[in-house]
Amino acid sequence: MNAQSFKDFQELVDQKIELLESEEVNFEQLRAFHQDEPTISRINQQVAAITPVKEAVTAFASRLSKDWSQEGDRVIGHILWAPKIEDSTQPYGYTKDFCVIHLDKRSFKEGFLGNAIPLMYVVP
Repeated sequence: MNAQSFKDFQELVDQKIELLESEEVNFEQLRAFHQDEPTISRINQQVAAITPVKEAVTAFASRLSKDWSQEGDRVIGHILWAPKIEDSTQPYGYTKDFCVIHLDKRSFKEGFLGNAIPLMYVVP
């Protein structure tokens, strides 16, 4: 991810935090306005649902700034080979656009499976 893309991503995360904070304020204002217990209970549930999301996004924003702020921290490997991009390839007319990448194992947590779908689980 280049510097501008990273900056844009950080701004998007910050906007999400601002949105969650704004929702909390709105619910607090609603709570002050309403007196009936069922409505207050629903408002409390909404606030309770927002709080862990805001905490998780805030923690992610902190980690983003701390661990990924340098461009070198966002490199997970390098391209070993990439053929020329071709469009309308036969027999189906698809675009041929791929490469072989060497991934740096240090960039991934231990036990990372990559793009894997566990077939033992049934999706409803």
